[in-house]
Amino acid sequence: MANKRIYYAQGCTFNTQALGGTSEITVEAGWENVLQSAQDGLLGTPEPDKLVLVNRGSVASEDVKHFLTLLASTASEMTFYGRESGTNPITYGKGTLDDPQPLGGTLAIAKSGPATRQYARMTVNFEAIHAAADDFDDVLGFQEGQSAPAYTDAERLIDPIAMTHDGNTILHPTSLNLSVQPVGVLRACDDSETGISVIDIAGYSITGSIGFADITQQTGPPTHERAIALVKASRGSLVTTVRASRGGTNQVITSKNCDITRYRGRRQAAGGYWEHVCEFMLGWLDDSDNAMTLAAGDYQIVTIANV
Repeated sequence: MANKRIYYAQGCTFNTQALGGTSEITVEAGWENVLQSAQDGLLGTPEPDKLVLVNRGSVASEDVKHFLTLLASTASEMTFYGRESGTNPITYGKGTLDDPQPLGGTLAIAKSGPATRQYARMTVNFEAIHAAADDFDDVLGFQEGQSAPAYTDAERLIDPIAMTHDGNTILHPTSLNLSVQPVGVLRACDDSETGISVIDIAGYSITGSIGFADITQQTGPPTHERAIALVKASRGSLVTTVRASRGGTNQVITSKNCDITRYRGRRQAAGGYWEHVCEFMLGWLDDSDNAMTLAAGDYQIVTIANV
């Protein structure tokens, strides 16, 4: 029996955006609705009906500079490669998924100490949009014996090294987490179609958290530790500078219209520094009532740019 194992997902392109480094791809294919009839006097169900083809999943990558680009991308195609086991010379399997619609995602940047640095990581969720007569083979495919994909260098980021909120400095930043989730998602499947053919998104909710070790008191009266002062503050831009890998250009992540909504501190009984965590949400109108967008432009709600 031939060996069909595949390992090392690499060379991923999502809606025309090439992702560097090794990606983690998860794909689910199946039926959204499975109807089961009554037993009709038998010991079990006579027959089920399988309706509405779905293909959904996620792509995780350390090439986080493209997070917003992926979320705002137009559905076209995702391709990904994996090395085939037991081949010499090395060959690759190529997976393809047609028309993946981005459906939110997460960005996580953190550090715990000098010996526990890790690369920033993003995850983007998606669901395929199907043509009228699509079957499983028309949407999700796999080809064996392919040549190596073109190598794309990942622009990795490591940890937050500076942070401000509304111009106020937050010392010793430890983490930044962003969650972009769609709200009011509508799906349609016409009578003659086998799969979901339309996905409409009313909007997005953007929430997140920051972590820091600074407990510096603010001048008063009264005086408050840094975290409480942030909760009391007016909304403003949260600006985080993140260290780039291998001496690359550091990146600035700007989260606009940021309201700090909650403080939940972590007090460690022994070992390690205390970490203070503040949760936030982003507003979709700026101070001049301009509507913000995910896509690049003057009113992009989150930006990732060179220092």
